[in-house]
Amino acid sequence: MKGYMSTLAETSKKATFAMTLAGGLFAASHALAVSRDGLDRSFQLINSGRTAITEIYATNVDDPYFHGNGDMLGNYTLAPGASIRVRPPIDEGYCLFDVGVKFDDGSADVVTRVNLCTAQALEFNNYGHRVLR
Repeated sequence: MKGYMSTLAETSKKATFAMTLAGGLFAASHALAVSRDGLDRSFQLINSGRTAITEIYATNVDDPYFHGNGDMLGNYTLAPGASIRVRPPIDEGYCLFDVGVKFDDGSADVVTRVNLCTAQALEFNNYGHRVLR
């Protein structure tokens, strides 16, 4: 019985540690999504098209050439039907952004002047895009 109680106590400690760790990671991920100015400009990027998204760019409306804002996907692609949470790399002081994507078939789409302070998601497909609030 003593061995069983010891195992049960150890399992309880591990479960408590796991829940604490998960809560801390959630809080840290939320903190990373909020800029120093207190606004969250992160959004869910949804690929509802038939081809993979290979590049994602976002820049404030005062920088129409996407200076200094590299591809936010890096070496990854966003498969059809998939989504990912993204945050513009340079965002403080702005809510209005231009967000562009490139597809693996060579096509591209840009949504201009989207308010990332209020948008929850941007959905792209082979026919256009829409902003979800």
